[in-house]
Amino acid sequence: CMTAAESQGILNGNFNIVPIFASAPVPLSGIELKAAWDNQYASLEFEAFENDRFENYLLERSVNARTFNPVNNIVNNTNATQQIYRYQDTRISASEVYYRIKGITRQGATEYSNIVKLKNSDTQDIRIYPNPVTNFRINLEFIKPIYEHIEITIYGTRGEKLYYNQLNPTGNRYISFNVPSLFSVKTMYVLNILYSGTVINEKIFFE
Repeated sequence: CMTAAESQGILNGNFNIVPIFASAPVPLSGIELKAAWDNQYASLEFEAFENDRFENYLLERSVNARTFNPVNNIVNNTNATQQIYRYQDTRISASEVYYRIKGITRQGATEYSNIVKLKNSDTQDIRIYPNPVTNFRINLEFIKPIYEHIEITIYGTRGEKLYYNQLNPTGNRYISFNVPSLFSVKTMYVLNILYSGTVINEKIFFE
């Protein structure tokens, strides 16, 4: 797993815009939320694909996935069409913590992001092998079978999105997939895996 220092260098608590380089199509509408534990914080990142439609965003938190309470209000101060926001929330001791973004449009309508679940557990849910990755083929092993799709994203050290894909394990514990040969040898990347509301960030290398 990534150390707190490594994670802090990639997901910090300041709101800013980062460049995006995607090798696969991504959604062109809605709000996409990602999250990961970073020591005593929950590091949250969400991307608004139609940012110019929104007046502000409410970050909401829940411990049961039913009742959500506001944590922070983010005002949209730009007319950029697509924008990424980042925020760090103080880690709480609940066994499971859920986050979502409530977007308020300039017309007063409400739109929600996906819901992300973070678990307060030290158990590793996945194994990546080999690491360093060989022949640009990544293999994943899950502790238990996965019956819904998973989202795979690879980030550079500056937070730029370099690869995105969705896979359906169909009840399997093992998944293998190829990535484009654009990744540099001996350079660190962050593999972000999202499934069943669980988010895992692991550093990977290629050789």
